[in-house]
Amino acid sequence: MDTGTIIITSILILLCILPFIMMNNQRRKKEKKLLHAIQKLATNNQTTISHFDLMGKAAIGIDVNKNQLYFYKNVNEHITTIDVILDNVKQCRLVKTQRKNATQTLTHSDIDKIELVFQMHDQLLEPIHIELYNVATDGFNINHELQIAQKWLGIIHEKVID
Repeated sequence: MDTGTIIITSILILLCILPFIMMNNQRRKKEKKLLHAIQKLATNNQTTISHFDLMGKAAIGIDVNKNQLYFYKNVNEHITTIDVILDNVKQCRLVKTQRKNATQTLTHSDIDKIELVFQMHDQLLEPIHIELYNVATDGFNINHELQIAQKWLGIIHEKVID
């Protein structure tokens, strides 16, 4: 091969790879912002995040020492922050709001909402809803929100039962 062909081939390869590199960098920046936001939420309550998960526009984390759960979600600059002291929680359950399609079988695309709902020991307090996924705000693509919700339900049950 001559030098001109090598240069043109290298430029074409670079042009093909560049969008993927840029998307990856944007995703990392978004994840870093989410992590920083949930850590700031914990720091404001004099706690630190021990475990966390990031989901597109949302982050969930826990301080296992102080038994406190944090949730942060940013959808179109509408920020939702929730912190739950797990010692005050009586029960937590996973709620999936679904709709049936024409064939009456359920797929991931038929899930409208995935929430963790906390019932408090004090019956006068309203249940706390942490919305991990909503088709109206997060789009039709469910990534790992259902698996993350099940994982966190297990973590919360460990903390509430202990």
